[in-house]
Amino acid sequence: MITYIAKITFFDKTFCIALDLKRVSQSLLAQIKQQVGLVEQDLNAWQEAFSDRVERLSGDFFFCNTFFIRALQEHFSDLGKHEAVASITCQTLK
Repeated sequence: MITYIAKITFFDKTFCIALDLKRVSQSLLAQIKQQVGLVEQDLNAWQEAFSDRVERLSGDFFFCNTFFIRALQEHFSDLGKHEAVASITCQTLK
C-alpha cells in the first residue's frame, strides 16, 4: 500500500489530501494529479472572485472548509469508487 499526499492552499488555510492506494498504476497517478489540479483551479477561481473580501473571509474557517469540501466532492467522487483507492482523507493543516 502507498499513500499519495497533496497539499492545497486556499486563502491562508492549507489542506492536506491523503489517498491510500492498494496498488499504483501510471494511469491512476495521472488521474489523481489531474483531480488535485482541478480542485486547485476551482479554489483559485473562487479566491480571485472573492479577492475584494479576502481579509474578512480568509479568517472564516467555515467559509474555507465549505469551498474546499465542495471542490473535493466534485472532483474526487469518482476516485472514491476506484478499486485501487482504499481511502481518501482530508485535514486542515493551518
